[in-house]
Amino acid sequence: MKTLKLEKDNKMNKESFGKYRLVNYFDVWGNEKDGYEVNNSSIEFDDLIILDNAKEKEILNYLVSIGFLTTSDRRKVRIVDNGDFLEIEAVKNNYPIGRLELIQD
Repeated sequence: MKTLKLEKDNKMNKESFGKYRLVNYFDVWGNEKDGYEVNNSSIEFDDLIILDNAKEKEILNYLVSIGFLTTSDRRKVRIVDNGDFLEIEAVKNNYPIGRLELIQD
């Protein structure tokens, strides 16, 4: 299980973190003007643990550390809360890269 630990002394209990699935959008069609469509995707991880109070920069750094992203520069990549999941996209053209889905136990 991959775990993002943000605080050394944080006592992780069931209320303080979530288990996430990381989905890679490896085949995306379209453009910024007309919109994008994810043609194909794959699950990279089904067991990412992210603390509820994790900041966007911390999550981006985590995604770099596990090899999913090549940069955590928020001028280049961002996380957008879609309500149902967290979408990872390029800042320049809103190109969708992937998503983090909360896994309900």
